[in-house]
Amino acid sequence: MADDPAALRPDASGSRIEHDLRAIREKRNVTLETLQRETRMPGDILRRFEAGDLVGDANYSEVYLRNLLKAYAQALGLSPHEVGEAYEQAKTGAYDGRLRRLYLDGGAEAPAAPPPKAPPPQAPSGTAPAVAALSGAPKPRPATAPVAERTAEHMPKRRVQTAKAAAAGTAPLEKSWGLLIGGTVAALLVIGAVLWFLLRDPNPEPDLAEMLATPADTAGAAAPVAPAETPDTAPPPSSAPRFQTPISLTVIAAEEPLEDFKVQTDDDLRRPYWLNPGTDQTFTGQQRVIVSGEGGTGNYDGARLRLQGIEWTPREGQVFRITAERGQAFLDSLARVAR
Repeated sequence: MADDPAALRPDASGSRIEHDLRAIREKRNVTLETLQRETRMPGDILRRFEAGDLVGDANYSEVYLRNLLKAYAQALGLSPHEVGEAYEQAKTGAYDGRLRRLYLDGGAEAPAAPPPKAPPPQAPSGTAPAVAALSGAPKPRPATAPVAERTAEHMPKRRVQTAKAAAAGTAPLEKSWGLLIGGTVAALLVIGAVLWFLLRDPNPEPDLAEMLATPADTAGAAAPVAPAETPDTAPPPSSAPRFQTPISLTVIAAEEPLEDFKVQTDDDLRRPYWLNPGTDQTFTGQQRVIVSGEGGTGNYDGARLRLQGIEWTPREGQVFRITAERGQAFLDSLARVAR
């Protein structure tokens, strides 16, 4: 319920600007809720202001109070200039109810009207009517610039600077993405090279005739070379046993230890293996058995190999790849060399 305006009239100590503003609000049927929505000020602040508890409070700065008065006046349709002058008088104790007289008591003191505009200059006597009319007519306006030029002319510099800053900010971002992609590609290439080096076969599979060395009883002598076969000559029958699976290859250490030698059974590649002199170890695989000597370089350090009862001493640099598909041919070659 609105307060009685008569209770807010000036007393013996003089009127307060807050009371007059509240009386004007209530006369214009503006609720505090509407005023709060229009001014975006908290409701309790507006109530304290109208009650006379806000002006003079050290917790609120002069700038805050001036902004409140300006928003209050605009929300009620009052002149911010008149309200500001009334506030200056209230600060010095000289406020005499001017706002009440202007907006409540029938406008006894209306704001002064602006001074009349000076009449347009008269043409000199004796001037022709047409010339006089032209001299008093307004000057033609210059042709307007194109829309793009006027837009660029009135565009705030701050927006232009913001666009430049945004463009400059995207450059480091694009550069970072480029570095990230380049680094990822380089890392993938390095990983691929390492995997290829670890999984590659350091020594390609040689021909079976070159893989076989002299058997144990003729160690140190050159392997015999079979005479060239003619079309009419059939190859001699093989005395090799029937190739069997799983493949069992035995490595026998001789007088020296066999260190860090490489053996692969099927897809299982485990290293290193060590054998002391006078010991042996058998490796079994279903599809393949590959032995390549110490460090994978074909160095056997005098060791011997045995496959299905056939034993031989490998030469340095040889890699033996015994598979289920070519196992019988491998045994036949061993048997021919051993004869």
